[in-house]
Amino acid sequence: MAETENFFTDIWGHVSELLKRLRTVLFVLIVVMTIVSMAPLNFQALIESTSNAMYETVVTVVINRFITDLLPKGTILLPMNLFSPFISYLQVSILISIILTSPVIFYEVYAFVSPALYTNEKRYVWLIVPSFTALFIFGAALGYFVVTPITFSVMINGYKILGLSPMYEFASFVDLAVGLILATGLVFTFPVFFLLLVQFGLLKTEWISKQRKIIYIVLLVIIAILTPDPSPVDTIILYVPTVILMEISIFLGKRIEKAQAKLR
Repeated sequence: MAETENFFTDIWGHVSELLKRLRTVLFVLIVVMTIVSMAPLNFQALIESTSNAMYETVVTVVINRFITDLLPKGTILLPMNLFSPFISYLQVSILISIILTSPVIFYEVYAFVSPALYTNEKRYVWLIVPSFTALFIFGAALGYFVVTPITFSVMINGYKILGLSPMYEFASFVDLAVGLILATGLVFTFPVFFLLLVQFGLLKTEWISKQRKIIYIVLLVIIAILTPDPSPVDTIILYVPTVILMEISIFLGKRIEKAQAKLR
């Protein structure tokens, strides 16, 4: 009976801790979203907003940059739905907030699992959090500057080949752009999760090494699904760095296993 009570007490303790971490993440996200979506870049505009309700925010600047940087010249965007611009505005604000708060998000995840680590292992948090942030931002930047422009270029040029006007629905454009940037950012963070699994003893590098061929085929399929570009260009651009990161992760994972073996 006592063991059952202790079990449920432990479970409730973990749930309470998880909810606490989620509240922190949600609070930070809401604060950042409010700032990037509502705060004017030029505070003079805020004073004049009584006569002109439209002013420039971080989100409006990013959306305009999306249109300029990601679409081929001459492409026309059409808002086919009355509410699509507002939904797209919200999507972009969420994207910006996730990128800006990614260090906080991952720190809270790591802080939740850190009680399961040994004291000497907890010091890695100061290496893992910046590594996760750097990889996520690098992946998102690759998605923004390379993957997404190539995707839209291929799609729009496909319209022209068929004799169609280079027009695209605004909400679909934002959906695809946000999805590709987030997806590429997350793909590049997998080495951090890989090394954490190795550190927790949930994954063995020896098994990964033996299953390399199958893993790389699965990765290729996943990346091909994530990139809607019918040409192989996007897939290759994402696949090659992913394989390199995988090999680096295996190398570092083996070093972690050796270090853990010496402590036993």
